[in-house]
Amino acid sequence: MKLDRGSARLIGLTGGIASGKSTVSAMLAEKSIPVIDTDKITRSLSCKGKPIWQEIKREFGEGYFTADGELDRRALGELVFTNPDARSRLNRISHPLIAKEVQRQIDSILRTGYNGGIIIDAPVLIEGGWHEMMDEVWLVTASRETRTRRLMERDGLSLVQAQQRIDSQMPQEEKLKFAHRVIENDRDHAFLEKQIDMLVQDIKGWRSGDGQAETGIIQQH
Repeated sequence: MKLDRGSARLIGLTGGIASGKSTVSAMLAEKSIPVIDTDKITRSLSCKGKPIWQEIKREFGEGYFTADGELDRRALGELVFTNPDARSRLNRISHPLIAKEVQRQIDSILRTGYNGGIIIDAPVLIEGGWHEMMDEVWLVTASRETRTRRLMERDGLSLVQAQQRIDSQMPQEEKLKFAHRVIENDRDHAFLEKQIDMLVQDIKGWRSGDGQAETGIIQQH
């Protein structure tokens, strides 16, 4: 799998569940940085009759669909979070279809004449091998305690359910090995925004030879 980025640079944005990756992605988009959200693409392609929907029905059967034919995302989510084989099967059928749409959106951005950084927001960027197609990998991090609390509050999960979801993913410590930049998201919004502002400056200027950010907030590997 390969993506044609033209003269632009691809930045893979990732992070474990409840790390705050989506918040970072939204903040970058608000600052006029092009963002391609693979979660949104997945949801779109999983709607009734769409390509991923068709492949899931073929692979997993009728048990993961509602009475009106829509994908039962909660039921499928419970399966793939607890069953690594099912998760691999889902990734095999969905990743090529998602990549095709990502490329379409990259092409659309390039046609405007843009040649800066394009954010590819992907929760399984590393697990799916997408990091190999990126010029940089940015990882959003938060402590296990923070992520567990966010999951319980956000999704109404029990402590055990929240921990199961975290444990079903690649450990944050392992993802750190692939990251060029680390965005820490354990503190307040102002702290996070300060980091995003520094990243946006880099995207717009693509300064070379800067080394680690002066404040040490953003770690460059």
